[in-house]
Amino acid sequence: MKTLVSILAFFTVVGISAQEPQDDEQRSPRHEKRFMKDRHHPYKDMTVEQVADLKAKKLTLFLDLNDAQESKVEALLIDETARMRSEREAMKEVRDKGEKLSADERYSKMAEGLDEKIEFKRNMKDILNDQQYAKWLELEEKKHKMKKRFRAKRHAKR
Repeated sequence: MKTLVSILAFFTVVGISAQEPQDDEQRSPRHEKRFMKDRHHPYKDMTVEQVADLKAKKLTLFLDLNDAQESKVEALLIDETARMRSEREAMKEVRDKGEKLSADERYSKMAEGLDEKIEFKRNMKDILNDQQYAKWLELEEKKHKMKKRFRAKRHAKR
């Protein structure tokens, strides 16, 4: 009797898991939203200037920047956003071609990226006063921790 129940349970589980995937029309909007490829890129359809303007305004609210500081930060963010978009597009092209960077190319890209981050940080230090700069560093650290936590959670699911 136990073997009969075990066999029946086995075929039930196999039958349920062997179901064909649903068609696109049958999927719920919630399901589609969950698996959207670019759901974490709220700025993807905006221009570089629009993204930089929004980010500068957020920093103005958070750091209480004056008008001169806001305009300098916005100009800095325009350059940074344009650079990041071009880097992302270049890496997307490499990935689409199926190529991989050599160790030297990867090193030079990483070194160049770190140099850009250092330059950005120095420019922010020149624009902000000491109190604002300390608060900005805390904000950047929080962002870094959140990215790290998200990546760890995403890799744990795999």
